[in-house]
Amino acid sequence: MGRRSEAEIWSEEQFGQVELGDARRTARLVRMGTRAAENPSGKLSEVFTCAKELDAAYDFVERAQTSLEALDRGIGRATARQCIGPSRIRVAVDGSSTHLTDETGNKGFGRIGADGRGAKGLKVMTALAVDSDGMPLGLLGQTWWARPVALKRSRKQKTGERRKKRPSEKETRYWLETLERAAERLEEVGARGWFPLDREGDAWPTLLALSQSGHVFTVRSAWDRVVQTTGRDKQYFRRWVAASPSVGSYELDVPGHGGRTARRAHMVLRATQATLRLRDKRTGRIHPLTVHAVWVHEQGTTPVGEKPLDWMLLTNAPIESFEAACEVVRGYAMRWRIEDFPRVADGLDEEPSVARDSRASGQPGGARLDELLRPVLPVEVHPSLAAHQRGSCKVGETEV
Repeated sequence: MGRRSEAEIWSEEQFGQVELGDARRTARLVRMGTRAAENPSGKLSEVFTCAKELDAAYDFVERAQTSLEALDRGIGRATARQCIGPSRIRVAVDGSSTHLTDETGNKGFGRIGADGRGAKGLKVMTALAVDSDGMPLGLLGQTWWARPVALKRSRKQKTGERRKKRPSEKETRYWLETLERAAERLEEVGARGWFPLDREGDAWPTLLALSQSGHVFTVRSAWDRVVQTTGRDKQYFRRWVAASPSVGSYELDVPGHGGRTARRAHMVLRATQATLRLRDKRTGRIHPLTVHAVWVHEQGTTPVGEKPLDWMLLTNAPIESFEAACEVVRGYAMRWRIEDFPRVADGLDEEPSVARDSRASGQPGGARLDELLRPVLPVEVHPSLAAHQRGSCKVGETEV
């Protein structure tokens, strides 16, 4: 037996322990992962150039025994093993969607995007592990679902109905499920996680779950909540933080793009502790949660007509120095790695059976890799793909 290639070693590490009920299925998965790493592309017909391997790939993704749960579990555990070490691994969690063609309306896809557009596809919540240098390590978990048909209601009706629902009845549950699985897989191997979440993650069930996970978290604040104090007057979070002393400042080179002017921004950091009154609007119950707040904002260098750089972060990480506050900001910036994740292979139009028909009839095209594999095979980041991402995605505070 000859020396194994880098792609073969990577695929064996990622997929070799996936339990699909038959060792032959796992072996097939490893071979598919190897080919996908060697020939990264958006279509199965371009990844698998050998007709025999292409037919086997179609059979694999269509086979009922190919369990999404087994794939998620096996890949998540493989990623967790790569997270073992003294440093905390950033685990970026975010939602996205994939557009899928459903001309007959019989495929079970749900609505995506704005309700009026009629787009169909699947929603997905992803937990992506990233090392201290910002390089993706792999998936710790994914949750897929189809949104139900939206009934025509006014905005007021939608708000009222949403307030009556429990977290388990909202899409919040997919955040909670994905966070729980990612945390559990890190704990299985003794790894330590740091979860950076965008403003969509600023919901009371998510914050409570993160605080009880045993891991560090940083969430960008979306709400100006009431702070629990001993006085009679209400104190609101942003004003509370603004009243705290500055812990330091730094200069940040801001590249010009879109409506932003290139400049050297003066960034001021403030940090303090606050106990937030997290309110369950359905029951009226208050859940007190003590966090550290890190507020970084531009001061004195904002061009006329532009908004200053500004973001407010909630964290349970200890903030004992200026350097510690900067580490919270830097770690949160790594969350942008997950923004690139759905772009590795984007857009899908055909199902496996449709692709087979087009090949048989001699028509051009064919099914795309992320449509066929992503619903059953979460896309992993091979080192060659990660290197490509490093050159195309800047990770910095200006992109938070």
